[in-house]
Amino acid sequence: MLVDAILTATAQLLRELGAKAVTTNKVAARAGVSVGSLYQYFPNKTALFTAVAERHALETEQAILPLLDRLAVEPPEELVDTVVEALVALERVDAVLHAELMRLSLWGQTSGVIQTCRRTFEAHLADLLARRAADLPRPLDPTATARVLVRAMGGVFEVCAQEPDEGFDDALLTETLTRMVAGTLGYS
Repeated sequence: MLVDAILTATAQLLRELGAKAVTTNKVAARAGVSVGSLYQYFPNKTALFTAVAERHALETEQAILPLLDRLAVEPPEELVDTVVEALVALERVDAVLHAELMRLSLWGQTSGVIQTCRRTFEAHLADLLARRAADLPRPLDPTATARVLVRAMGGVFEVCAQEPDEGFDDALLTETLTRMVAGTLGYS
């Protein structure tokens, strides 16, 4: 319960202030615990950020994998929409926190947790694309295709999160990404 309160407070502060402004004192105050109690569980900010990233990765997987599992049963004409829906949902699970954790990951401060989550998602998508290969208009390498789709869309959403005032609306993103996925899967 105490650890959960600390992680929740850390995530809130990451969303509100960004990583550079988060301190263990602020986290402890927000969580309603002493700094000493916080340090019993987390020796530093990096440990806190890593734990938040791990929790976020698990929450993201729990939200996304059921969407990907639909790929195993979707009619072929709905595969593209389902892939885009799953990839958009991946980036929309707490987009502000996700963007902040991506920045931390790029700075080497979350021990590759976000990359591990991405690789898990890529592997799951690759497996499903392999199982549905007969339904696709042309042969493809499921592993390479999943890697390209997840990373390309991840890059798009990272830019959107970092530049929220640039006018990236969901409808335009979904339409553009649908075209990208359709072309990649051979539907263009």
